[in-house]
Amino acid sequence: MEVIMKRDIEKSVKKSRLFLKTTTHSDYSNLDKYLNMCDHIKDEAKKDEYWAFNLEEPLRSKLLYTLGQSSYGHRHQKLLIYESSNLLNNVSPTHSRGDVRTTSDNYCEFKTSYSSKEGRYCFLQVRLWQNLDGYIFKAIDRYDNFSIKYFCFTRQQIDEELSIQKPKATHGDRRVAAENKRVELSFRYDPYNDDERNRWENLYLQEDVFSWLKSL
Repeated sequence: MEVIMKRDIEKSVKKSRLFLKTTTHSDYSNLDKYLNMCDHIKDEAKKDEYWAFNLEEPLRSKLLYTLGQSSYGHRHQKLLIYESSNLLNNVSPTHSRGDVRTTSDNYCEFKTSYSSKEGRYCFLQVRLWQNLDGYIFKAIDRYDNFSIKYFCFTRQQIDEELSIQKPKATHGDRRVAAENKRVELSFRYDPYNDDERNRWENLYLQEDVFSWLKSL
């Protein structure tokens, strides 16, 4: 394990050195401006938990993206509740029943993923051991003007996708995951895989996520 980690670190260092050698100083001419803007955005977001919610897309999703992965998932969850017209409420983590609850007492987990530079998505920390009625995956395409798609799964459908995709554990190796009954899984979506795209868009894609929630 330590040998593998050492090799990965060495590869990363070599890539960084090559990048610095092949990149001119002029390529970073706007770096300070970018960093200052990110700091300003984060400072503004800290002042208001509903910050940017009143803005139109795609600006809203662009701004939330700058907050970083550790923050934008929670903000998008709040945004879903904000836009639900009182259909949804937040669920406390102590209840271990997902992220949102409908007025009909249906519990769902909510995950957000922005596309990678390769155009793929990864929905992290999906908790299948919890007693849930549905799963909502929000996919935001950074290379299509931050367009948004909602993929929604009933409990039966997520179990079917589990058997097809066989997702890996978000944390730890396979041995640790096998021993842990409460392992968090990472579901991946590759729109360039024809079978996967057809399955996800035909079975799980929802034009109106709130209508789907009401149908549970």
